[in-house]
Amino acid sequence: MYEAGYKYARGGLSFNLAAFYSDYKNLQLSTRLPNGITTTLNAAGAKIYGADADFSAHLSDALILRLGGAYTHSKYVEFTGAPRYDPLPAGGNVLTTMDASGNPLIRTPKFTGTAQLTYERPIGNGRISTTGSLYYNSGFAWTPDNRVRQGDYVLLNGQIAWSPDDDHYRISLWGKN
Repeated sequence: MYEAGYKYARGGLSFNLAAFYSDYKNLQLSTRLPNGITTTLNAAGAKIYGADADFSAHLSDALILRLGGAYTHSKYVEFTGAPRYDPLPAGGNVLTTMDASGNPLIRTPKFTGTAQLTYERPIGNGRISTTGSLYYNSGFAWTPDNRVRQGDYVLLNGQIAWSPDDDHYRISLWGKN
């Protein structure tokens, strides 16, 4: 595994950038068989490379903006004997095997991104903050044969919180999508 990056922070601004490369040998993968038993398979080799970045800015004493994103390229270099579930006409699936070499790794989206805005103000003997965040995922495969996929999706979350000046606890109300 290799990673190189750059970090900058000054005057309420911060920026981080990293590029990475991973070359896996004897990668193992857990999968569930049609009878419900979980087994571990040897996916042999895989490569992952990409980059991620995040940015934070204090736009004022009360307002903070955070942005982030990541690009990931992944593939099984060698994965013969990968499980493949072929649908049966009458319903259900039959388990066969295939060569998944060249397919992307399971649960590995090509792109993810985040945006968050936080507003904080003193109130009484404490501090109140409201935060809204947005998350994007470009989708991924759940299985090595890429037949079962999660499409792209967006999550929107919000929170309002109060904490006393001594920071011993925090009370919050939040909603997650």
